Amino acid sequence: MNLNALLIEGNIDPREVLVMRHRPYEPELRKVLPWLAAEKPDVFNAYQQTQGKKVEKAMHEMHKGTLKSGNSGKKVTTKKQAVAIGLSEARKEGGKVPKRKSSKTPQRGLAMSA
Repeated sequence: MNLNALLIEGNIDPREVLVMRHRPYEPELRKVLPWLAAEKPDVFNAYQQTQGKKVEKAMHEMHKGTLKSGNSGKKVTTKKQAVAIGLSEARKEGGKVPKRKSSKTPQRGLAMSA
């Protein structure tokens, strides 16, 4: 018997269930994970598999007010920024994290021809 069968047997729709492999200690991270699972499932799965500690550390630093942005060194103020920084740090260490989404705006210095 698998989890979906158990849920169906209990009259619970499996599509409405969020399964977490572990529960983070940081309260702010607990709040953002449901959003992450709903809006960016590939990022959520990468977080769940291997990178929870990096993201959790980034969230903890943001909460304390000590997390700084990369080049500018400005203080990070949003949960989404903290998650992105944690995943970026994991990516630098060779963690299995989804690729960043490319921006939709044209790059600077490149002229668009008509």
